[in-house]
Amino acid sequence: MPENLILVSKPVDEIFILTESTGFHLFRHNLRANRLVEVDYSKYGRGALVPVSEILVEFKNQIPGEIRILGVSPEIVYLDFEALLERSVPIDFDYRLDFNQQFDVFGKISLSPDSITVSGPISAIDTIFSWPSKPFEKKNINKSLSGVIEMKKPENELISLSVERAEYNIPVERFTEKVFDIPVEVFTEDDDSEKSFSIFPRRVTLSCLLPVSRYEEVLASDFQVFADFSIIDVKSDKRVPVMVNTENEFARNIRVSPSRLEFIIYD
Repeated sequence: MPENLILVSKPVDEIFILTESTGFHLFRHNLRANRLVEVDYSKYGRGALVPVSEILVEFKNQIPGEIRILGVSPEIVYLDFEALLERSVPIDFDYRLDFNQQFDVFGKISLSPDSITVSGPISAIDTIFSWPSKPFEKKNINKSLSGVIEMKKPENELISLSVERAEYNIPVERFTEKVFDIPVEVFTEDDDSEKSFSIFPRRVTLSCLLPVSRYEEVLASDFQVFADFSIIDVKSDKRVPVMVNTENEFARNIRVSPSRLEFIIYD
């Protein structure tokens, strides 16, 4: 095979040879049996039309002179090559997960390895930017999962994969609700900076879901709750929405009650 090239044309699996001789010689040399002919592709260029007679030179040297070759089929073999390309791409873990109540993923779902090298003709590899696993589905999950997932088989037989499977790890934890009583700040546009706002009530109840292992680490001070006057028309709207900012990575399903507050403006 030519260096850095791959054969993309359909290879010829069989060559039929018509010979002439006496039955004794044909029987002695067993020419009716299948014989393997090895072809050195390295001396041919891209898009080469190769006479089969050229390929059969070595075969001719193996038969005695009393046996004559009358014809071959096919007479011409077309060899088409493309550049061979290798590319490392991330593995796309195709999963469907269904959890028991109060359980969910906590952390990062990981694969090892998390990437795969695909190789094949450039026309096929050039459009591949990730490689999928076989589908993985699990229901009624209440604990962390780990195991082995196989890669999806290439539909193009010219594409090869560096690995056929990867190890997965899905961290799972039980979540529980935590409730805080938090004061509400006031946020206004610059145009309203000289106005004074009174909101009712001044405190709200904030609830969120937390992993049990981090329950004690999350505090009321992790949340900034504010009435956002910048997104309403203070002349016509009667209530202002309550917004929440937090950098806490553990809190989920954050809710506040009430979610809108009454207000009075003092010029």
